[in-house]
Amino acid sequence: MAELTEQDAGAVRQWLESNQFQHVSTVGGDSEGFGDRQDVWERDGTLVRLTRDRGQWWYDLSRSGTNNWLDVDSVNAALGYKQTSPVERVQVAGAVDDRMFSALLTAVRPSP
Repeated sequence: MAELTEQDAGAVRQWLESNQFQHVSTVGGDSEGFGDRQDVWERDGTLVRLTRDRGQWWYDLSRSGTNNWLDVDSVNAALGYKQTSPVERVQVAGAVDDRMFSALLTAVRPSP
């Protein structure tokens, strides 16, 4: 699972918002225990989920209409990308369509 720093999570959030991903939901927040939260963004059927649980951040992606989530780092590895920054790794989300996501489901272990 791709763990992010607080700064990385902020950079990913900023990239999503500046690249036409629409914020569609938030669960939890600062008032929750440990500040646990989960935010989801969507663009053209691609979903990106940014999660904070007990002070640890990570992100994964999915497609509309499915309950499966894939770790961003695992998707990058399966597609042969070797980006280093979290923002570079999430950029692949914009290129994942339904057909590619279906193929990735057979190659990558889903996130919880």
